[in-house]
This record gives sequence, structure tokens and C-alpha cells, in this order.
Amino acid sequence: MSKSLADRIGLQLSRHLIPISGISDVQTVEFCQVCSVYISSRDADCGSYAVCALLRIVEPLPAAALETSTWQLPKHVRLADPSFNETGEIDLLLGASIFFDVLQPGQLKRDNHPTLQKTSFGLIVSGNIPPHSVKSNARRVLPCLAHNTSLNIQVERFWQQEEMKSVTVHTKEERLCEEHFAKAIQRNANGRFVMKLPVVDSYAGLSP
Repeated sequence: MSKSLADRIGLQLSRHLIPISGISDVQTVEFCQVCSVYISSRDADCGSYAVCALLRIVEPLPAAALETSTWQLPKHVRLADPSFNETGEIDLLLGASIFFDVLQPGQLKRDNHPTLQKTSFGLIVSGNIPPHSVKSNARRVLPCLAHNTSLNIQVERFWQQEEMKSVTVHTKEERLCEEHFAKAIQRNANGRFVMKLPVVDSYAGLSP
């Protein structure tokens, strides 16, 4: 369910951390707001379900408005969404456990046209569309796949951000020792490392 729909109907939401996976094994973790809703159509009840409220489920669909005047859709049928051919926001996405509960026997098919499938909500339109059904002034959409990092990598980055970075501060003498080591170390003919021990130049404060 979209967050905007939950706000419009005044649902009470509770916050939960829920893993979400998608195509190509894309995995992520989202803080979702969860609520229980009772879903019904204009003609029949479907049942009570727990749903997640997301800021946006998908981009508005269909991606381009469709010209359906030549489809010759039956006049007597009741569509679940009479404006299915116009681009609009998706407010509710049904999972597989719910989807098959709302399907009902009955289909209307025509060659080179979408299929009308009977459901508890009315007839839904699905399948291939006839050529030249996309309106000429519709925007073009280029498909792309956004590959998120895996859940393990995201958790690792979270802990990296939380960890305090340690900063090593060397004294003046320690820095001089490192510089002396880098300049004075040598390797003799036997393969051993040889280095002259560092000597403090100033003896101020020492007894004679």
C-alpha cells in the first residue's frame, strides 16, 4: 500500500524493519510502516490482510496512456478499473497469497488484444496490446535495472559508519625514529638488515 493511500483513509501504522527482495536477487532492508486492512470490492468482500505502507510502490502505470477506442471492449462488462488505460499512481500491490484468492473463473479473449480476466474486483485487463495503441503524445520510457547492494554489504556499511575511526598521534621522538629508520636501514651481503641506532642529539637536563 502506498503511504499516501494510508494517510487518506486514516490508517494507524506501526514501524517495522522488513527485508525486501526483488529481481536478480536484489535485496534491501526497509523501515516499513505496517497496518491491517480489510479489502473489499464494490460487489464482494475479500478479507483482512496485513500490509506495508511504502512511500511509493512503483512508478505510475501504464508508462504511457493507451488508446482503447479500437479495442471494441464489451459494453456490458464491469471493469475493476474503468480508467486502466490512463497513467496513474499504484496505491495497492497484491502479493501471491492474495492474488489467487481474488481470481475467479471466466475470461474474455480476442486475437491480438488483451485478455479480460474475472476477479472479485471486476474484470481486469492484462496481456499484449494491439499495435499503435500508445498515444502519439505519450512520453517514451526506457527500461533500466537498478542493482542495489546485497543485504550483507548494507549491514557492513552501517556498522562502518557507526564505528569511531581511530587516529594515531605520534610524538616528535617517534616521528624522528620513523624517519631515521626509513633513511638508515640497509641490507648487507649476507642478506641481513643493518641500521645505525638513533641517538638523541640533545642531552639537556641530564647530569654530567
